[in-house]
This record gives sequence, structure tokens and C-alpha cells, in this order.
Amino acid sequence: MSADPPPARPLFRKFAAGVALVCAVLAVVFRVANPEDGFFAPGICLFVAVVMAVIASTGRWPPR
Repeated sequence: MSADPPPARPLFRKFAAGVALVCAVLAVVFRVANPEDGFFAPGICLFVAVVMAVIASTGRWPPR
């Protein structure tokens, strides 16, 4: 009875790709705009970007 959930639909995979791109750009902006603050905000943005990129490429999180 452990049925796997279906992969994300194409519309949501495109949305995840867009969110990944925006988060990657925001990470760069946060790091350049305020370099003395460290890597907290850019790190969170990069983590979300990686998660969204995996969802966009595979349709699932966590990947298999």
C-alpha cells in the first residue's frame, strides 16, 4: 500500500524552474548588496533554489 505520489504536473515543474531562477538571482543580490551580513539569506535562497531545481528536473522531492 505504499503507493508513490505522482510526479508534479508540467505547469508546476515550469513554475518550480522559475522560482529556482528567481531564488538564485536573489541569493546573488543579497550577497552583493550586503556582504557583511554573511551567508544566512543567500544560503536559504540557494537551498530553495536547489530544491526547486530538483522538482523542476525530476518532478519529485526528495529525488529518487
